Amino acid sequence: MDAPANALTCGAGCYGVIGSPFNGGSGNGAFGDVAITLAAFTDQFAFELQAPPSSYNSVTNSITVNNDVITGLTLSIFSCTDVTCGTSSLVASTSTTSTDGFGNQTITLAANSLGIGFYFIQVDGTGVTFANPNSKTSGYSGTIAVSGVPLPATLPLFVSGLGALGFAGLRKRKKAKRAA
Repeated sequence: MDAPANALTCGAGCYGVIGSPFNGGSGNGAFGDVAITLAAFTDQFAFELQAPPSSYNSVTNSITVNNDVITGLTLSIFSCTDVTCGTSSLVASTSTTSTDGFGNQTITLAANSLGIGFYFIQVDGTGVTFANPNSKTSGYSGTIAVSGVPLPATLPLFVSGLGALGFAGLRKRKKAKRAA
């Protein structure tokens, strides 16, 4: 599976393109496509991880779809060099699914230790039957959950201690200079 070399793409029925940044450590978002036709598709949904924190320990995506309408679902996360995702690289990918007793399949993908930056979720699959015969479309829905690495409570105290040591060393150096 190759990452796109241009702007992100999504079908006409896409909703919830994440777009808004996650900051402050955690958050949730929704995405999906309600207009999948009888063909292979690739949908991409952009998101941004911002500071604080400096890194995110978990980004979990899941997609739910009726097993009879879309097959071959693959969920991937790519990192981007900038907001346009002109250059990107694969972070994580899966095609592992679980199916409930009603024929719904759920794909879950977790990416750990992501840094601050731009990313996108890519959903690939093939529509095989119509969930909605009137509009001749099918669809899926997905969620993203983001959890940040918390700032240790002692870090501000540590930084202020370093500042105090630097100030004390500076005063000592000035005092020694005046005595000489």
